[in-house]
Amino acid sequence: MHFLCFASGGVIVFGNGMSKKPAVSVVIPTYNRSKLLAERAVRSVLSQTYKDLECIVVDDGSTDDTEKVVKALAENDRRLRYFKKENGGQ
Repeated sequence: MHFLCFASGGVIVFGNGMSKKPAVSVVIPTYNRSKLLAERAVRSVLSQTYKDLECIVVDDGSTDDTEKVVKALAENDRRLRYFKKENGGQ
């Protein structure tokens, strides 16, 4: 397992080695960072030359347009998945 960190939050990269599922899952936690998320983190992951991956955005209850931005990007790339949860606080 590798751990990378962007300025907008942590990015966790897992390799699963399974043939039917992507070999790599990149998990991007976010909260109210729609512009940075779309322009930097998600586009960076999806533009990699290695294509056997999925990008999972976990939204911690953002109140901005994060959901709209990520879902719009997901319409063009099936490797992008979005999950929203209630804000964890702090």
